[in-house]
This record gives sequence, structure tokens and C-alpha cells, in this order.
Amino acid sequence: MDTDLVVLQPAGAELSKDSFTHQECEPIVHRIHQQKYGKAFEEKQVVCRARGKKGEGFLAVIFPRKAGDPEPVIESWAAGAGAKIAWKGETHFILLDTKEREVNPDGIKAQAGALVCKTAGGKVASLTLLAGGTAEATGAKAVVAQPLPGLK
Repeated sequence: MDTDLVVLQPAGAELSKDSFTHQECEPIVHRIHQQKYGKAFEEKQVVCRARGKKGEGFLAVIFPRKAGDPEPVIESWAAGAGAKIAWKGETHFILLDTKEREVNPDGIKAQAGALVCKTAGGKVASLTLLAGGTAEATGAKAVVAQPLPGLK
């Protein structure tokens, strides 16, 4: 498994990486691992830290994929408040802001703070508003996501 990390905001964020190995796990996991692989459980963890700037927003994309799969193309979108992720014939446009804003790039017109628009083969496959607002994209009107229980 590979994991891509792209820090979109703030531009030029400082990244540092470290790793450590441990043998901690539940006894049943240890036993299954021992039986399957003939050796004790051991796991290497890789840690990455992205340092932002005090008082500024922060936006990062973490993209897990199978080793050997093509890398995604990840870029800033909606004036830095979102991400455009292209991978395997699909493009996902994601807006994550702390306030509602007007966006109008790439055929997506919205007044929203959080949305996800998925396109495949150049056609809109889904358009979802995560925190209210309005949106439309070439041939699709937004579906407003229901809030999680207990959240307002």
C-alpha cells in the first residue's frame, strides 16, 4: 500500500518524516500472524508532519492506493479552499471551507462551504453538499447530505 500526502494550504508547508517499528498487538493478532507468516508480528509505522503557519488555514489530501497503481494528480481548487483530484479516469472536486463561498470553476457553480463533485468520463456522476448551500454542475443538481445525528 502506498499513501500520497499533498499539503495544499499553506503553500510551501514544511514537511518532516520519521518512522519507528513496534511489536505491539492483540494476542490473537500475534497468534494469527505467527501461524500465517512463521514469525512474530512486527509493524513499521511511518510518520509525516506538515507544519503550517500560525493563524493560517491548513488543507491536506491523504490518498491511499495500492502499490503500483498510478499516482493521483492533486492540485489546489476553488481559490485554495478545495482540492481537485484526478485518478483512473475520475476527477473529484472537493470544497472544504470554514464559511460559505461562491465557487464557479470547472463547470461547478455553487454557494457552499463544503461539497464533493465526482466526474467520470467528463460527466458528473455525483454532486453532494455536505453542509447546505446550493450547487449545480453540467446536468446535475446537488443532493444535500443529511447531518450526522447530534450535529448541527
